[in-house]
Amino acid sequence: HEENIVNGTPEGNFEPEKSITRAEFVKMAVSASPLKESATDSKLYVSLFPDVKNTYWGASYIHAAVNGKLINGYLDGTFRPNNQVKLEEAVTIVLKLLGYNSEDFLSPYPRGQLAKYKSLSLDTNITAREGDNLTRMQCMQLLYNALSTKTKQGQVYCTTLGYKTGSDGALDYN
Repeated sequence: HEENIVNGTPEGNFEPEKSITRAEFVKMAVSASPLKESATDSKLYVSLFPDVKNTYWGASYIHAAVNGKLINGYLDGTFRPNNQVKLEEAVTIVLKLLGYNSEDFLSPYPRGQLAKYKSLSLDTNITAREGDNLTRMQCMQLLYNALSTKTKQGQVYCTTLGYKTGSDGALDYN
């Protein structure tokens, strides 16, 4: 299946070492979730944030992610879609995809989220540390790792998207 979770640049290149914005990661995360159906490329009539107009390319994905409680804006009311996504931001979104919320973490943000990220082995093949901007490859690896990770409810995440797993619990590509 072509899920369009990760697309190349407008020039048609993958550029795995290129950093990725908050808006780009939100699009990837929503595309790897049941929320993708609500994130059509149709035009929105309301702007959720002053820095994300309803005509912005990623507005429908940001809207779906906010409505799906994957992400919030900043305390000043902005979203900052063009900021580079940091490890802890991406991890928090992925943990929310897996059914976790802030009440599930004993330590304050981002320590609790990063501890869960490590305990679930979501960090496999990712060397980034807290505060690091993520590359396209690291974001893709994080979402790939999530597909074979058990949700808070105990099912392998990819099965919530209609995929099957092999006997090892990993995504079955057949």
